[in-house]
Amino acid sequence: MNVIIFGGGGQAKETIDLIEENLDANILGFIDNNTQEDKIFGYNYLGQDKDLNLIIKSHKATHFYVAIGDLNTRSRLYLLVKEKLKPLSIISKNAVVSKHSKLGEHVLIYPGVVVNADVSIGNDVLINTNASISHEVKIGNHINISPGVQIAGKVQIGDFSIVGLGASIKEKVKIAQNSFIGAGAVVTNDTQPNNTYIGIPAKVMQ
Repeated sequence: MNVIIFGGGGQAKETIDLIEENLDANILGFIDNNTQEDKIFGYNYLGQDKDLNLIIKSHKATHFYVAIGDLNTRSRLYLLVKEKLKPLSIISKNAVVSKHSKLGEHVLIYPGVVVNADVSIGNDVLINTNASISHEVKIGNHINISPGVQIAGKVQIGDFSIVGLGASIKEKVKIAQNSFIGAGAVVTNDTQPNNTYIGIPAKVMQ
């Protein structure tokens, strides 16, 4: 498969590294609207978003991954580009993912992640290093799970949510759509949409 990477920053560097280590894929290069780089790890800058159709044709691209941390930008590009190319998922060989879990498309799972039995993960989800996801958790679409997050059993996480570095979520808690859980927070109760939660126990940031 011939892969185009969207993004030219730190997330793109990590993604390229994970592809090289875990997939038999030909990385064609990267697309970015603002980069000052002409190469990342030897892979060429291919152009901007507006050049996509020409890039696909000239390089015979088949797959893509949007290596951008910002959820709004990443989701927009993912939904746009999937009409033209196949979304790539990248699962580290150093992650533990139950055979009884279900993963959507455009999923990135870092080393050290544990995904236990009967977990459901939607589309366009990033699960970072050493996060632990217990049984029967349901993760929606367009979500970032940061390094070191601990999610107990039967938790539900709504679309466009971010769980910050080292946060913990108690069993059976429902994280509403567009929630931001701050670093180190301990969530013991359901959240409400469009709010930021911080602290132990986590409360809405005023």
